[in-house]
Amino acid sequence: MDRKQAYQQEIRARLDQWQATIDGLETRSDEIREDGRIQLHRADDQLRAHHTFAQHRLDNLQQAGDDAWDGLKSGIDVTRKKLGNAIDSAVSRFQ
Repeated sequence: MDRKQAYQQEIRARLDQWQATIDGLETRSDEIREDGRIQLHRADDQLRAHHTFAQHRLDNLQQAGDDAWDGLKSGIDVTRKKLGNAIDSAVSRFQ
């Protein structure tokens, strides 16, 4: 397995973990007060949008040639960090 494939597998696994976390947060909405539920739904929408964007970037990376993937990788790294921070923040607020 080359470096590009290993990186893609790593990112895909992390995105899958984050998707499970986002789904888990959504199930908490029945357990919290109305004002918190509204905030949770907003956070959930934002997290899903970030996740979709990260998924799109990964799809672009998979289609890119070996010469272009280093540039795309740096963009994915930034997106991954932002998504990870947003999920960590949501988890700490709603769990």
